[in-house]
Amino acid sequence: MFVRLLDADQAEEFLGFLRRADCLASLGEVDAHAEGISVEVDVPDTHDERQARMEVALYLQAWDALHPGSGATLLDA
Repeated sequence: MFVRLLDADQAEEFLGFLRRADCLASLGEVDAHAEGISVEVDVPDTHDERQARMEVALYLQAWDALHPGSGATLLDA
């Protein structure tokens, strides 16, 4: 799954945040017509895609609480 991060300057910190939560995270390909960057995220210890998306959504809420306005959003499947 992919997350869009509007503040590209926070990319490395965001990757570290996700990796400390045991996610596999890497910079994804950037869509030339969209703002920010995309981060590819995988949650290896989940049973299915639904559970993985729920976990990532919770991580994004925590990230947003620490970095208001960073614009981290889970992209549609």
